[in-house]
Amino acid sequence: MNFALKRLHGLAGLKLRARHAALATIALFLSACGGGSGTGPVAGPDPVACDPADSSTFAECGTVFVGLTDADGDFLNYTVNVVQLTLETANGRTIDTLPQSTRVNFTDYVDMTELVTAASVPPATYVSGTITLDYSDAEIFVESNGVAKEAVVTDIDGTPLAQTQLTIVLPERDRLVVTRGRTALL
Repeated sequence: MNFALKRLHGLAGLKLRARHAALATIALFLSACGGGSGTGPVAGPDPVACDPADSSTFAECGTVFVGLTDADGDFLNYTVNVVQLTLETANGRTIDTLPQSTRVNFTDYVDMTELVTAASVPPATYVSGTITLDYSDAEIFVESNGVAKEAVVTDIDGTPLAQTQLTIVLPERDRLVVTRGRTALL
């Protein structure tokens, strides 16, 4: 499946929801959009009937559009490779939603959301996930005294980051509810 990057414009309230979502903890500037509505179990077919690896079961799946948004910050450029993005259901099942690594410059998304992938997933309530970022070839610049300076991203101990996995927790009111045959936005 080929997932071209597309820009999503005109989604009212998306930036505000993005600022309040669980990814705000990622590097103090990332945020994501919670999607779906309600928090109860999803009615419909048994989620086992949908196997994202088996195209013959796609009719039993739902679709998740994953978009990335950047909160306004001091970065002139924040380009990293997003290696993996997984979602976890309320009962602990995990689903990989990113078919391949993609390079993202988060500073391009201050006033909009970039569609990163669309994935067929089992109907369920998704409550958390993980995002894996690869900093080995990152391009990160900040402004210091009017001059662009390259930044080095480090962990809490000051060690430069290579690849890191961050946990995404979706608040109860922003859980991602995916139903059969429908599209949800994260």
